[in-house]
Amino acid sequence: MRPNVDLSITLEGDHLMGQMSGQPKFPIFAETETLFFFKVVEATLEFQTDAGGVATSVRLRQGPISQVLARK
Repeated sequence: MRPNVDLSITLEGDHLMGQMSGQPKFPIFAETETLFFFKVVEATLEFQTDAGGVATSVRLRQGPISQVLARK
């Protein structure tokens, strides 16, 4: 994974979508309240939340690479 990568997460209709810098947008699916996965690539997104339950960052795991991305 490249440093300074951006991940955009959006709600489109009733579905969450994830898009990495320079990549197409793909749906993401919930495994738990904070753990999500892509079906098109072997990657997971695990959201870290504050005491109020608001997402503050997400850990992106793809293969052996793990990277935490802060919420902007």
